[in-house]
Amino acid sequence: MGIKLCKDMKACQAVDVLVDLYEANDDQVQIKYLNKPQQSVLKVGYPQDKLAAGYQAAFDYLSNMSIESICFTVLPNDTFAEVQSVLKDYLELFDIYLVTQAALLPKLKYEVMRQYLDKHFGLVETMMHKSIYENLSVGSVLEKVDKSFSETVLERIQKQGKEEHEVYKKANIDRKHFSKIRSNKDYKPKKTTAIALGIALELSLDDFNDLLEKAGFVLSSSSKFDLIVRYFVERKIYDLFEINATLFEFTNKTL
Repeated sequence: MGIKLCKDMKACQAVDVLVDLYEANDDQVQIKYLNKPQQSVLKVGYPQDKLAAGYQAAFDYLSNMSIESICFTVLPNDTFAEVQSVLKDYLELFDIYLVTQAALLPKLKYEVMRQYLDKHFGLVETMMHKSIYENLSVGSVLEKVDKSFSETVLERIQKQGKEEHEVYKKANIDRKHFSKIRSNKDYKPKKTTAIALGIALELSLDDFNDLLEKAGFVLSSSSKFDLIVRYFVERKIYDLFEINATLFEFTNKTL
């Protein structure tokens, strides 16, 4: 379960229900369910500035139905932060697909990103991270390797005074997956999982790189995916939806 971003409706063809959102000229949420042969459609109209109410109404309506996947159309004036605040409580219940539109993120942001990638792609020195183990002997390194990736994540959560569910939901990780991380000191995450948790913990670039290093990874200047992640962490932008939208725009991949 989780959230997947799509550029068009083709990815939603196999989804159980398509939720078609639109802004209604009314003070109340409007719902109409169309049980079509190929795919059921739930049309949801919401009043201006009441986006959350529209999404909530859709989930309330669909909660009593035997479905596993939902595809939402996302309107141009919706923001990823708003969408995230509504969907975060349903990540463990459904596979959620969002059909993105270029207008969700200003084109200027994409142009800035293109310039950043053009400037830094392949330049090793821009991605160099001074390791905390640099210039140490093997014995000294082994003495310093006292916390694993799993232990570091849990320690960061505790130090920040956050709840575990708050962090793993923000990272778009389900409870079962995070339970494996918590219960296994030597857990080895995928690179995307390590990155997502670093973003959810809102780490500085140095701390972010240290966390990745504990998982056995580094950010590479020869990867547009890694450069985009670095761009957002450098600027302390930790909105996973915005990051995923940008990653998808330039690499067709997400965290």
